[in-house]
Amino acid sequence: MRKQLIYLIVLVILTAPAFADSPKSLVEKGNILYNQGNFDEALKSYDEAKKTAPEDARVELNRGNALYRLKKITEASAAYNNAALLAKDPTIRAQALYNQGNCSFVQGKDSMQTNKKRAIDLLKDADEFYRQSLMQSQNLEDSGYNLELSRRIRKQLEEELKQQQQQQKQQQKNDQQDNKNKDNKDQQNNQQDKQNNQQDQKKQQQNQQMQKQLDDLKKQQQQQKQQSQQQSHDQQKQDEQQKQQQNQKLQNQQKDLRDQTEKAKEQLDKQKQQAQNQDDKKEEQKKEKAAEHLNKAMAHQKKAEDKLKQQQPQQAAQEQKKAEDELKNALDSLKDQNDKKEPENKNEQKKDDKNKDSENKKQNKPQPQKPQQGSSASKQDMKPEKSPVEKAKDDLAAAIIDRENNEKKERRKLQEGIAFPVERDW
Repeated sequence: MRKQLIYLIVLVILTAPAFADSPKSLVEKGNILYNQGNFDEALKSYDEAKKTAPEDARVELNRGNALYRLKKITEASAAYNNAALLAKDPTIRAQALYNQGNCSFVQGKDSMQTNKKRAIDLLKDADEFYRQSLMQSQNLEDSGYNLELSRRIRKQLEEELKQQQQQQKQQQKNDQQDNKNKDNKDQQNNQQDKQNNQQDQKKQQQNQQMQKQLDDLKKQQQQQKQQSQQQSHDQQKQDEQQKQQQNQKLQNQQKDLRDQTEKAKEQLDKQKQQAQNQDDKKEEQKKEKAAEHLNKAMAHQKKAEDKLKQQQPQQAAQEQKKAEDELKNALDSLKDQNDKKEPENKNEQKKDDKNKDSENKKQNKPQPQKPQQGSSASKQDMKPEKSPVEKAKDDLAAAIIDRENNEKKERRKLQEGIAFPVERDW
């Protein structure tokens, strides 16, 4: 292309008709400077020539060449366009169109890395300029060569742009899928969190219900124990039929309580299985430990039934006490460690508060005066005297204790040397 531009300049010089003295001399001066590589000064000469010959296409063509060498491609393309419009000679018009095609070609190549779409559009313009140049003159062989080169580069760019667009489209599709997967994952996580919360709430409700159920069983077992102790006390005054009826009644009650304990055990086994399915080792261990205590409680309950059947309420009460303890152990097994420690912490806090209050009182309390010598007042003398009602209560309590002690002695005589442990709380 450089050879072609030089050829065009020489052609302009050789084929230029007689200019008026001033434009001709300016063009000749510009051509000399151009051939010397002084394109700035050459452009100035061409610009001066244009002022006196604005309609001359050859001046515009030379101006475009100087601008092209100065890498002012956009201005050069405009100059070539003016030259093509002004040219009456097809050869000059062909040269202007060819050079304008070169401008678009260079601009297209410069845009290939940054903007493929713009590069393709500029190369299309170059193709059109080369094609029009060939239509004006078949002698410009470089137009055909550049046209083919421009088309090949343009097709390659179009293919790359197509692949790039496909990749962008695929990337966009992948991003959308990723966002969709993320949304689905977030939704699944939210649902999982919701299910976990529901499971935790359900688990908490089950634990609370089971703790209440075990607490009720423990209280009922305690009442059964007290009734057996009372029967052990009362049956000394009962005939055989009354003994049998009362013991049978207590036996039936104890059996009902054992059935309730067994149902609680079955519920615990189900909850344990649920914890195992959910891979909740801690909850599973709690349920397993509580179930073991319930098994022991039922064993003691069964022994208590047998003792009542044998009309031995005192021994039955002992087994019932053991069953009560196992029920309490089962209840404690279901409680979290935090629930167990909380009351202790509160008690410790209360103790600390009491100690602080006591210390504050000691600091603020005036020192008591020492009793005068010769005073025989004692601590007992300083206590307030009891009212008649309180004295009557104390007398009644003393009488009850005496009666109980006497009845104990009588029972021991009737038992013919068989000693049974006596519960303190009856």
